Amino acid sequence: FMDFHLDYNSNVIEIDPWLSKEEYKNSVVQIANNALHFPYDSQAGQYIIKHVESAETHPLVGNLEGHNAILISYDIHDYENIANLLKVIKSRRCSWEGITVFHMDVNIFEFEYLLLADEQEVRYLSKLYKGPFYGFNEVITQEKDVTCDYACNKLGMVCVENQFVYLNNCNAMKRNFNCKGCIGGVKGDEIPAYGTAKEKPQFYEQCIVSSPTASKCNARHWSTQRLCPCIESLKIANVTTSFSSTDASNKTRSDVAVIIIACSEKALMLSLKSLLKANYDAEASSILTSSIDIIISWDKQCSDPSSNNGLFSGFEKFIDKIHELWIKPISEPPHMQWATLISKARDMGERNANEPIARILARHYQWTLTKAFALYEHVIIVEDNLDYRPTFLPFMLDGKNAIENDDSIFCVGGWNELESSTFVHNASRVYRTDIFPGKAWLTSKTVWESIRHDFPTSEWEQWMRFNTTMKGRDCIVPEMSHLTIGDEASKRFLQITPGLSVVLGEHDTGSLPFNRLERHEYQQQIEAMVDKALVIPFGGPSLGDVKVMLHHIVTSGTISYKIPLDDYDCVVVLYELRDYESLARELRISTKQRRSWNGLTVLYLPSNCQFNTLILADTNQVRLFPKLYNAPFVGLQPIVSGTDQSCDYACAQHSLQCVQDQFVHIDNCDTMMRHFNCTSCWLGVNGPDIPVLVVSEEKPSLFGLCLLAYPSKELPTCEAHNWASKRLCPCANTDKGGKGFGWLDLLPSFS
Repeated sequence: FMDFHLDYNSNVIEIDPWLSKEEYKNSVVQIANNALHFPYDSQAGQYIIKHVESAETHPLVGNLEGHNAILISYDIHDYENIANLLKVIKSRRCSWEGITVFHMDVNIFEFEYLLLADEQEVRYLSKLYKGPFYGFNEVITQEKDVTCDYACNKLGMVCVENQFVYLNNCNAMKRNFNCKGCIGGVKGDEIPAYGTAKEKPQFYEQCIVSSPTASKCNARHWSTQRLCPCIESLKIANVTTSFSSTDASNKTRSDVAVIIIACSEKALMLSLKSLLKANYDAEASSILTSSIDIIISWDKQCSDPSSNNGLFSGFEKFIDKIHELWIKPISEPPHMQWATLISKARDMGERNANEPIARILARHYQWTLTKAFALYEHVIIVEDNLDYRPTFLPFMLDGKNAIENDDSIFCVGGWNELESSTFVHNASRVYRTDIFPGKAWLTSKTVWESIRHDFPTSEWEQWMRFNTTMKGRDCIVPEMSHLTIGDEASKRFLQITPGLSVVLGEHDTGSLPFNRLERHEYQQQIEAMVDKALVIPFGGPSLGDVKVMLHHIVTSGTISYKIPLDDYDCVVVLYELRDYESLARELRISTKQRRSWNGLTVLYLPSNCQFNTLILADTNQVRLFPKLYNAPFVGLQPIVSGTDQSCDYACAQHSLQCVQDQFVHIDNCDTMMRHFNCTSCWLGVNGPDIPVLVVSEEKPSLFGLCLLAYPSKELPTCEAHNWASKRLCPCANTDKGGKGFGWLDLLPSFS
């Protein structure tokens, strides 16, 4: 009675398997939303499956007029029975995202589609989806032959057997174990499990799953470790009860979600209160922006054990304001909790002592982003220590529209790292930057799909700033930050930015100039300013005069320089990276260089200055602006050294010389990735031998990483070498080559 051919003469929606994934999803969801729905465990649902050929005539089904589909939702444990009754294969190999579509023969039936929907998998059908319990955690038994009851109870939680269904799949197992493979269809009360016994070679280091699961919390096996569904039983009992009473899986979702990445309960409560207050109009007694879901993603892993007595204390009053609470599964033993690791890191006083903490954060962000983009097209990610201004959410929604219409935008940030009273004058001005801003940012599902497969296991924020991640795309940031960092930062900001609250009150969300940020137009605007600018080096004999000029800009808003500046609207200050911290201190801005675009940072000056714009230019990064660019040595060749070899030796092996001042042109992740198979890159590492690839397994926390000096001030040397690494060396024939044409040839004479 089933015809899998498409009826192209029909006027109803057809499901074309050659559509893109997004189009296919939209077709299936549209048909499902218009279908008559019956749970399989209802009387009508069971009748339909048993007598599908006469389903439309049964009084329990009712009138099919206006519906071209019947949808039966089921629990995975019922699928075998459903398959037997429908006389189809039990493997579900034609299922997609938990939905199986049968195209009915229109010559026999009054409806065109029969849809079967697995309630544990249909995330695209939020009204049907039965997600895991709140407080759900994925917990590994730390030893073999241990029950899930024991593993959960040890962490103050309980094992709930009907939640195994969310773990009994290869994706969940691979998130938690280093599986060599995944074996399905295995029966046993202890499944899902990971084989740990060499005596069972067919299962050794394999992830083992079954379908359907019949797992028991009290089961165990001498040859396996288990993955257990543990539910918070005490600390958030009141919260989960309150959420359950308004079933979150049945809530209508908005187009955008704000997700707070939470670790600290105290910071979370303050941040949540600030966000809700910023989104509320007291005079009108109404919410300003209702088209955004607010979600908390809590990582119990990084909780401070000393705060356990009051976890989520006072949270109940926020429940009706929050769309959902997500609790990240625990993937590490208790001794690896956040506070313990922080204490160890301080005692060790070494960078690699922070590696476990960086891994916890990376896992949390990856888990949250993966979950978020299964539900939303656009997501705003925020840290848990922020205070928000009323302009934050309207600004982000404007940013959503921009990222939808411009493929060159990677993210929209709400934070300006360089904000100061001297350089903030326009609440609506925004900038492009090729450096990921962090703190609070919006991105799209399209962007996430382009990076998710390579998401790192550690140092995720650094990774987001690599061009190999951003792939030539930019982020948009405001001139005026729409948030501050914690209470102390708020007080400091108000002290250095008097009167800014007036600007905030005049903020017009409809006039944000995102439409003037098209990349080509933006570049033309910058080029026009640079072409007519006075170029001054931050260094050499004029350094003292430059510092005096910068000091006057910051302290009085006036200019004092040894040559007239009235003929210039723009001044470009050229610097090398090692001098940026000194330059930033002169301007009283952040020493973190996180708002530049192609090496340029644009700062607009007070109206009483003789010129309008100050541009800071990293002379080794401004490749788009030949007038300013300190080009590489002609004939420069990056050469890989042997282990524990100096660059002098490596270059000499190719009859070349190491050119020490050229390290700056190869000290970046893109170049390192082209020459080494790095697992990731680390920035800001001090050492005369940097940049390097760590090749010794005796350095387990660094093995496979490419270490970069940028933005460290310590300069690499040609003679340095290290027993644990291979270097990338700037080699050239200094007899035939020479410096490229750059800004030194174009500077005016000040003598």
